[in-house]
Amino acid sequence: DGESVLFGRKGTVDKPLLVNGKFWTVDTMFYSEIAPKMDARFIHNQAMLFPYNLLSTNTALPSMTQEDLLELGFVYPSFKEQQKIANFLDHETAKIDTLIAKQEKLIELLKEKRQAVISHAVTKGLNPNAPMKNSGVEWLGEVPEHWGAKVKLSDVSENNRGSFVNGPFGSDLLANELKQEGVPVIYIRDIKRTGYKRKSTVCVTEIKADQLDVCRVTSGDVLVSKVGDPPGDSCVYPEGEPNAIITQDVIRIRVKQSQYNPLFISALLNSHLGQTVLKNISVEGTRKRVSLGDFKATRFMIPTLSEQDFIVDFIKKNNQQMDILIEKSIKGIALIKERKTALISAAVTGKIDVQGWQ
Repeated sequence: DGESVLFGRKGTVDKPLLVNGKFWTVDTMFYSEIAPKMDARFIHNQAMLFPYNLLSTNTALPSMTQEDLLELGFVYPSFKEQQKIANFLDHETAKIDTLIAKQEKLIELLKEKRQAVISHAVTKGLNPNAPMKNSGVEWLGEVPEHWGAKVKLSDVSENNRGSFVNGPFGSDLLANELKQEGVPVIYIRDIKRTGYKRKSTVCVTEIKADQLDVCRVTSGDVLVSKVGDPPGDSCVYPEGEPNAIITQDVIRIRVKQSQYNPLFISALLNSHLGQTVLKNISVEGTRKRVSLGDFKATRFMIPTLSEQDFIVDFIKKNNQQMDILIEKSIKGIALIKERKTALISAAVTGKIDVQGWQ
């Protein structure tokens, strides 16, 4: 109960926390008792500069011992000057944190804008003067008149066995079947709305992959997460990636490319429309899940291939513009945080004099 600086013992060991009031620490965290005539805020600012990389063990879960932490030392001024430095940093870092928060808000708004543009393009088209008709879905409203009837997702795939599947049925791949090298295995964590980005590191042998040949993935296939909160994130397996195998929580659509653009189908599934439709057919459980049968029966209005290509090109250019703005904001946040660290370091080590600061 009171002021304390908390230090991570396992996991996040490089982000000390300042608390004031009643608190409870779990066994993966140290708490400190503040000595008389010491300002907890000053100690916290000092602690943010500790060389945690030298204290942390080189293990899968970074850890820090109490003995190593207590070996650290630092020079501190009088209590009055500690208070002055802490007051100065409270004021200055609050302004910096406000600026960081604004940049983070801007990033979220840009992402929302990107999603809104995609959703409008794949459900309303790009011609604002095109004749419209009632979609039959109250919350969707009108759609372009020339888009024709709704198409089942099962009809979007090629007409052969395995064009529309999820991974191995029943139990998933067994632990002893997973290897460090071989044919990559795709999990739902590898599927992002912004594109395929492999995080998984496991593979199966070529023999096992041949046994699961119906679940192979090649470039141009549409991948959809069958499980999640919400499920339904989609991407297109890109060129240059090796053939892979999907798990039971991933749906693969081998798109009939003579009629459909895989990137359009993926964007449609990622749109507000696609996410709402998939949410409505999801089954509640430990995690929300979409059945393959319900998913295949889902219907969407889809324009001609030439218009799909045109929309995909528009989305690509729009995403590139948004990504540039987002990247600038991310770099800006990194520079602001560097400025904050430098300011704290200069203040607590006496490199700037704050005695006359008001």
